[in-house]
Amino acid sequence: MPKISFTHTEPPKELLVSLLSLFRSKQCRQLIINCKTILQNYPKSVIVRNLLGASYSEITEYKNAIQMFQEVLEIDPFMPDAYNNLGSTFKKMGFMNPAINNFKKALELKPNYIEASLNLINILIDKRLINDAENYLQSALKRNPEHPEIFHLEGIISLHKNDHDNAVKQLKKIIKKFPKFAEARNSLGVVYLEMNNQDEAIKNFIETLELDKKHQGAKQNLIDALKLSDGLHQFNNQIIELDRQVRAITKQISPNNTDDEIEKYICDALNLIDGNDPKLETKFSQIFFRNGKDLNCNRHTTIFEHSGIIPKFCFGCYKVQIEVSTLVDLIRLSKLFCDIDLPNNLTRKCMIEMRDEVAGKYKGYIYCSTLAQAQVILTNINAHVAKKLPCAISKIKRGCSEFAIKYPDYATLSEQENGFLHYPENWGQIEQKFDQNYLFETKPDKLPTSKDLGLSDLMIMRKWIDYSKGANDQTAHLFEEFPVKYSDIYEAGKRRTVSAP
Repeated sequence: MPKISFTHTEPPKELLVSLLSLFRSKQCRQLIINCKTILQNYPKSVIVRNLLGASYSEITEYKNAIQMFQEVLEIDPFMPDAYNNLGSTFKKMGFMNPAINNFKKALELKPNYIEASLNLINILIDKRLINDAENYLQSALKRNPEHPEIFHLEGIISLHKNDHDNAVKQLKKIIKKFPKFAEARNSLGVVYLEMNNQDEAIKNFIETLELDKKHQGAKQNLIDALKLSDGLHQFNNQIIELDRQVRAITKQISPNNTDDEIEKYICDALNLIDGNDPKLETKFSQIFFRNGKDLNCNRHTTIFEHSGIIPKFCFGCYKVQIEVSTLVDLIRLSKLFCDIDLPNNLTRKCMIEMRDEVAGKYKGYIYCSTLAQAQVILTNINAHVAKKLPCAISKIKRGCSEFAIKYPDYATLSEQENGFLHYPENWGQIEQKFDQNYLFETKPDKLPTSKDLGLSDLMIMRKWIDYSKGANDQTAHLFEEFPVKYSDIYEAGKRRTVSAP
C-alpha cells in the first residue's frame, strides 16, 4: 500500500455528527457513500477514514475495512480507535492473534480505553487464556471500578473456572448494583444452567428479555434451556409457549411417515415459528441429543488446531456414523435418534456437513468410548436403520474427520490392522504445556437433553432446508415455500455440488 505522508485535517463538526448518526443507525452503505464524498474535500481526515473502515467491517467487506484502518495509522500511528477497530475486524475474520495484538496496542496508547479493554478480555476468555484475561481485568477494574460490563467479566471468568458458587455471588452483586444491566442476568442464567438449576436459569433468561427484548444471547440460551426439559414447567413466556406448540406438532412425526407427511409436519412447525417471531434465529446447525457428560471437545479440537497433534482422549473416541442422501431422510434419522434407547443413553447428533474438505452431506453420529462399544451400537442401530432408512450407509469411524486427514493411520480401527496409530509419548508433553496456558475445564455432568424435537431443533432444520436447496437435494422442493434465510448455509450446500471431495 502506498505510503501516506500528509498530516490530517478534519471536516466541520456538523459533518462528523451526521456521519456518526448514520453509523449508529446502521445505515452503513449510505455512510460509505457520504464518507467517500467528504474525503474528496478532506483527503487527510483520519476520523472519516476510521468511520469508513468501521462501515466496511459492519457489512463484512473486511479487506476494505483493513485498508482504511491501515491508512488511518499511516497518517496517525497513535490513534487508539483505529487499532481497536482493526482488532475487531480481525476477530470477525477469525484471526484472533492479530486481533489481540491490536487491542493491546490500543490499550498501550489509551490505558483507560473501556471498549478496547472489553474486547481484549473477552477474546482472551474465548481463547481460554484465563490468566492473561484476569491480569487485564484487574487493570481495567482499577481504572473503572464502577463499570458494569467490566465488573461482569469477573463472573464470567469464575464460570470458566467451574467456580459456580463464586460466579453466582459476583453476578448477583452486579445485578443488585445495576438492576437494569441485562447481560449480568443472562450470565447468571448460564451459570444456573451449568449447575442443573433449570428453573432459576429459565427465570433469569426471561428477566433478561424483559429488560432487553432483542437480547439474542438470552433468546438462544432460553431455547437451549428448554431443550433440557419435557416442556412441563411453571413459566409462561412467548418462546416457552412456542416450544410447547412445536413439540405438539413434532410428536406426530414418525420415521415411517412418507416424505409428504414429514413435509407437512415440518412446514406446520416452521410456519408457527415464523408467525410468532420471523426474526428468531439460531447459531447452531447440528441437532444434539446429549446424555449430559461433557466430552470437552472444544479443548481437543483447539489442541489439534494449535499444536497439530491429536489429544490422548481422542484415541479412545469412536463414532457410529449413519449417512443419508436427502434432507427428509436426515429428519427421519433425527426422529429415530429421539425414539430409540441406547445403552448409557449415548450422545448422538444429526448434522449437515459444512467442512469443505470432508465428504458427504447429511450425517448422524453416535458417540462411543471404545471400539467394542461402537461395534455393539452399530449392530443395534442397523436393525433400526434397515427398516426406516434402507438407503442409509452405516459404519464405525475413529474421532474427528480432520484428524484422519492429517494422520491417515488414525482412521485405522483395530490394533490388529497394519498402520494402527497409537498415541505418541512425546505428545503428552505438548498437551501438558498447552494446558498450562489454556484453561478448558471439563464441565460437571448436565441434565440430558429432551427426546422431543422442540423449538431449537426446528430452527436448526430451517438451516438444513437452506443447505438442501444449495446442494440440489431431490427433496428440497418440498420446502420451496421457505425462502433462503441463511445465505452462508445455502452457499455451503452449493459448494457440495461443485467441489465436494
